[in-house]
Amino acid sequence: MSQLYVVGVGPGDPSQLTAAARRAIDSSDVVFAAERHAALAGRAEPLEPLATAVERIRARLDAGGEVAVLVSGDPCLYSLLGLLSRELSGKRIRVVPGVGAIQAFCARMGVLWQDAKVVSGHGRALTVSALGHWVRTNGKVLLFCDSAHGAAWAARALIAEGLEGVRMCVGERLSYPDERLTRGAPAEIAGGEYDPLCMVWIENDLARPGLPPCGIDDDAFARGRIPMTKREIRMQVMAELDVRPDSVVWDVGAGTGSVSVECARACPLGEVCAVEREAEGIALIRENARRFYINNLTAVEGAAPEALRGLPAPTHVFIGGSGGMGGGILAAIPRPARVVATAVTLESAAEWTRLFERAGAANVRFAQIAVSRAEKLGGYHLLRAMNPVFIASGDFGLEESL
Repeated sequence: MSQLYVVGVGPGDPSQLTAAARRAIDSSDVVFAAERHAALAGRAEPLEPLATAVERIRARLDAGGEVAVLVSGDPCLYSLLGLLSRELSGKRIRVVPGVGAIQAFCARMGVLWQDAKVVSGHGRALTVSALGHWVRTNGKVLLFCDSAHGAAWAARALIAEGLEGVRMCVGERLSYPDERLTRGAPAEIAGGEYDPLCMVWIENDLARPGLPPCGIDDDAFARGRIPMTKREIRMQVMAELDVRPDSVVWDVGAGTGSVSVECARACPLGEVCAVEREAEGIALIRENARRFYINNLTAVEGAAPEALRGLPAPTHVFIGGSGGMGGGILAAIPRPARVVATAVTLESAAEWTRLFERAGAANVRFAQIAVSRAEKLGGYHLLRAMNPVFIASGDFGLEESL
């Protein structure tokens, strides 16, 4: 009867190969392995290109053979097991565990890792913002690296996220004679050269769980002549948007980017596109992103709806300024999407009411927010009213996504 063994071969040195792994390799009719693991089998078919290897494995199994696929470390952690299980659904698969790279790395450092966040950049779309989020919210982070997301990249990412004070350790060629551990701050690691398949340990004594609080003080933003959504209105807009950590947000008519920054902080695993037609506004958006160590925000110069073409499909859209093109902007938004729009004139409020209702949006809410701030005058505090703001919110294309 056919059998597929997914064999964990440890960090790579033959001394780390378990007896069970050796038996699985020796009993198989054919072994598939990456080039760096081929010597462990003595004989091996290439795993690259992967699509071709999967079809050859399928053919061997269909013929009743026993096949072993060698993977690094722990087969149940960021390995080919998931892909093989999907592509070879219905086949008999047995996993043979091995010494994981995490085990080898942490043993070499002499640290506990049961409370660490494990992240992989190996063949995955890891972003600067995502890594910053994991390190900001976890005291210990373990990162699997590749050529695009190596140790130096991680160090530069942490610096860009304002996390220069964390501690790093880079583990290379674990279990081999030329194994190397390098410790230092991000600034010390950023200029080094490391094996592409290294591991990185990051410690942050100031880590705290959760996302940054919403409601940045207005005075913290760089401001010019461009209008800015004030703090109290911004907080209500964020409540209506209800973004998630992996949301993709369009901020149309972004002004100084105050809502864009709040959204970017709330969706560190996603991205924000701040669309603004004024050059001064674009400069302010970029400056505010720099001030708050925001790396998942893109300033897009141009007028909507034309400037929306080619942007990643959003899950959430905030329209702070439409330039009289509200209908065209709504029509340009891919469905489904959560949309929130604001207005300060009666005409614009009436227009948004009409547009939301005409489009058949679900979960629609219309509200006016009037805020007064206390100002000290002599020995007294007086309330100074801000302009009332109309807020429209709703889900567009929801019925199509059910």
